[in-house]
Order: sequence, then structure tokens, then C-alpha cells
Amino acid sequence: MMVMMATHATNELYTGIHLLPGTRGLYNAQIVLEAGFLQYYFKSLYVAVLVTAFSVLVSMACGYALAKYSFKGREAFFVFIMITMMIPPQIGLVGFVTEMKQIGWLGSHLPLIVPPAANAFGVYWMRQYARSFIPTAIMESARIDGCGEFQTFFRIIIPMCKPAVITLAILSFVASWNSYLIPLVVINKQELYTMPIAISSIGSMFYAEYAGRIMALAIGTIPILIIFALGSKYFISGLSEGSVKE
Repeated sequence: MMVMMATHATNELYTGIHLLPGTRGLYNAQIVLEAGFLQYYFKSLYVAVLVTAFSVLVSMACGYALAKYSFKGREAFFVFIMITMMIPPQIGLVGFVTEMKQIGWLGSHLPLIVPPAANAFGVYWMRQYARSFIPTAIMESARIDGCGEFQTFFRIIIPMCKPAVITLAILSFVASWNSYLIPLVVINKQELYTMPIAISSIGSMFYAEYAGRIMALAIGTIPILIIFALGSKYFISGLSEGSVKE
């Protein structure tokens, strides 16, 4: 339906539900391109890729440590991480913006890339998966064979957690790709806009070009469809395994 709506004029969208294509598809695509949508599109892409990489790496390392290493305060630390999941991000938005301003990151992409690396859900997800599917005997065997902790982590642990890693990567990418509120309040330069903000700005001061925005939304779903098509097998298995194991 979204694709069909993207081929109609804005005034036609108010006349009813359109299940057949219209004649304004190329015109709407031209509006999107003239608005510089592609540059915002690729900015969102590189931000989402970096967020995904950092989030998976940090979450995997922290979750693995909480699952397989014994150290003082481990359970208290995990409880603290779980508590942070109960706090809506909107509550801390003012403090977050103030912090980004104090460290000089306001008006850049750094607030969109670095803080999401500390993903509380990712840590919980990886901890539960590591506890259930990584035998301690494998770690001990790797150490006996001469593997250091980093070698064991990168060459043995991560490959064993492939379904969980891919699942978390998809979720992190989608969350970053669709993020609107945080970029809206921390980015104050149009050239740094990400895709969701750019979509909301398509049109003019006196006329909202909703057909063009819907065309941009249709284009924006392409990466999501691609990554899910490539990782759906692991995504489904990761969710099902994580849901039935302690």
C-alpha cells in the first residue's frame, strides 16, 4: 500500500485507499532526489552500520563476561543493567543532551554512534545466550591449547553465538535506521541530517509533500528488507533459542 501511495499525488491521497499504481511515481521520485535525499540516506546507512558493529561487539564482550567469568559485583552489575532497561529514554533526554553539549559532541553524529554501543538489551541477550549455549569446557580446552582470552573470544565464542549475534545486529540496525527523536535534538545542521529527519522536511514551508515523503519511506525500507532477507534464518533461530533457554 505504501508503494502504491508513493505513485499518487498528495491531493489524491485524501480521496481514499489506493490499491493500484498512479501516474506520479517518477515525479515523486524526482522530488525526493531534488531534496538531496540520497546524501541523507547514506549518512543514515553509515551511522547504522557503525552503531550495529559497536553495539554487537560491546554487548557480546559484556554479556560473555557476565555469563562466564566470576568477579566481585557481577550480579549487582547485571541487576543495574536490567534496571536501566526499565527507564524510558525520553526521561533522560534533557540530561543526555546536556552531557553531549558538555563533551562537545552536540551537532555531530557521535551522539548517535557511541552511546548506543552500551546496549542494555544487547548485554542481557548475549549473557543469556552465552550461559545456555557456550559450554565452559570449550573455554578451558581453548586455554589448554594456548589460546589467550581475546583469541578465545574472537575465534571461538563469537562464531558459536552466530544466531544471537546476527539477531542483535538486525535489531540494532533497525533501531538506528528508524531513530528520529535523538537525531532531532542533537543534530542542528541540515547537512548532518539522517534519513528520518530528512523525510519529515521534504516539501516547502507552506506545503507538506506527503506523496514525496511516502516515496522516501518506501525507498528507506529497502535496507531493512535486504538485511532481514539475508539474516532471517539466524534471526528466527536466535529468537526461538533465546526464548526457551534460561
